Amino acid sequence: MVPVAACELAAGHPGSHVAFVVAAEDGDHWWWLRWDARHRHLIRLDPCERTATDEDVPDDCLLPSGHHGPHSFEL
Repeated sequence: MVPVAACELAAGHPGSHVAFVVAAEDGDHWWWLRWDARHRHLIRLDPCERTATDEDVPDDCLLPSGHHGPHSFEL
């Protein structure tokens, strides 16, 4: 089996792609793959701080801070 990463941002977004890999240190450090046509990096990014407030149960955005496009709860 060949591991495959799929971008978690909305289709057609500008810039590089990102895919969540793992949370470490009791969930305090979020590790992501970031890539474009020429480069691939494993990086630590903080999670987005946005929370959906129009739901009965709050829903956190599970994308990295500063991401392009809609939040994960809007996809």
